Amino acid sequence: MEIKEAKQIGSKQAIKATIFLFLILELAWFFIETHGDFANGILFFIDKQLNIRFLGLIVQLFGSAYFFGRNVGKEIIISKRKPFLVGIKYAFLAGFIFLAYIIILALYDHSAEVSMQFIMLFTFEIIIPMVIIWLWAAWRINKRADKTENIDCNEEAKNI
Repeated sequence: MEIKEAKQIGSKQAIKATIFLFLILELAWFFIETHGDFANGILFFIDKQLNIRFLGLIVQLFGSAYFFGRNVGKEIIISKRKPFLVGIKYAFLAGFIFLAYIIILALYDHSAEVSMQFIMLFTFEIIIPMVIIWLWAAWRINKRADKTENIDCNEEAKNI
């Protein structure tokens, strides 16, 4: 398998995993926001979705998934590294970039008390699921690589 193919598989699986994480978190935030007064909850939820900081967060989340996913695919498929270790490594890299973005936003807002509570909440709400999702993506990349290698081996056997 070529490096280009490995990177493509990696980025594709990482984006799929990130979409899954994003949809689960959006549903959770939707139910939390609309608990009680549904009509006002929807308005507040939509208002938060259109916030420029939140949109920056989404761009950062999917951008890191795309670029790190390419590296994960290359490391697992080409370099034959263990998917668990590669998944953990890139989950924490993506998590730290995510956390740095949150800290920059907190410093920009000049509200240290609220921001520290927000950072701790975000650590448990985002980074822990992010670790699980990156492990899942690394496992899927490894599984896809095995499937592709088996197809390549079968094609070579037919040619002999």
